[in-house]
Formats: sequence, structure tokens, C-alpha cells
Amino acid sequence: MRGTPLDALSAHLWRHFHGDERCLPTGYIHLLDVLYEMGIYANVQVVTLPPALRYPSLDVAVEESLEQLILPGDEQTRGQLRTLLEQWLIERDGMLVPPVEKAVSAIIYWTPS
Repeated sequence: MRGTPLDALSAHLWRHFHGDERCLPTGYIHLLDVLYEMGIYANVQVVTLPPALRYPSLDVAVEESLEQLILPGDEQTRGQLRTLLEQWLIERDGMLVPPVEKAVSAIIYWTPS
């Protein structure tokens, strides 16, 4: 499970278009709390991974971001989004990615009793 939600990486884009903060999804720590309440004492291995947001082109980034950000597909919105993504995303290993090195995730496991 993620510790760094994908939506946190693009929070500035959400704010730009929607004018408020996006509610972030639950992370691994919340699952641990639920498991604990169920009497399951889980093991956790925190890991860092490259960001999952990776785009082969700016056109693909725009299309996927329209959906992720719940935006209309009109030309004005596409143009604004394209400009913002062009300024924000960086090229790494032939892909466009957010300007972060790693994202935190957790591997959660337990042995049934």
C-alpha cells in the first residue's frame, strides 16, 4: 500500500483547477489500524519506489491527468493543463515524471493464526 498517495504528488494541479484541497486516499498506516482492531498484528516493511506517475509523452500526460483530476476535456482546460504539466514534469529515463525521486509504500503481511 502507498504511504505517499499519487494524489498528493499532483495536489497543486487539483488546487489550480478545483480551487480547494483534494481529499487524499487512505494509506498503509490506516490499514494497519484496521488490522489491529481486528486483532491482526501485521508485519510492515516500508519501502521507497520510483513514482508511479510516468508518461511516455506530454500528450499521454494530459490525457491521463484529465481523468485523474476529474477535468472536462475542452480545449481551454487541455491547454492550461498542458502548460502546467510542461512546467512541472521532468524527463527521466525517457519518461516524463513528477520531480520527486521516491515515493513511500509499505509491504504488509501476517501469518494467519
